[in-house]
Amino acid sequence: MGSALDIIGLIAEVFVWVGLVLGAVCLLVLLVMRTFGGRWIEADGLAVTEAGKTRLRWMSLHGLHERFLDPDDHHLANPSAPIRLYYSQRDPSRVRFDRVGHGERTLRLLSWLLLGLGLAALVVSVVLIFIPA
Repeated sequence: MGSALDIIGLIAEVFVWVGLVLGAVCLLVLLVMRTFGGRWIEADGLAVTEAGKTRLRWMSLHGLHERFLDPDDHHLANPSAPIRLYYSQRDPSRVRFDRVGHGERTLRLLSWLLLGLGLAALVVSVVLIFIPA
């Protein structure tokens, strides 16, 4: 049976491989998402209420666009102020209200957490090399 330092070294080595490999995979997926997702252009939208339904209208380089507001987005419907939104350059009818999408934000956080875990485990592994058994 190995000592406690051997067990810690083995666990650290597993965390190095898991953290660095999965972190790199998440970064690669994030890069692919950002590349194929296209650019998001900032614009001002206007909430218009007609016949009890609220629509969001915005201008793009291709003209005027509109869509109904989702029930979750009704807190944005302030008729006196413009709504900051981002539309897709490839498909101007696609709109979101955050500069960075939730999927991208989640992948970025997961990538940094996994890479941090891998690097911390790498440091532990290197330190364990210099500790006498």
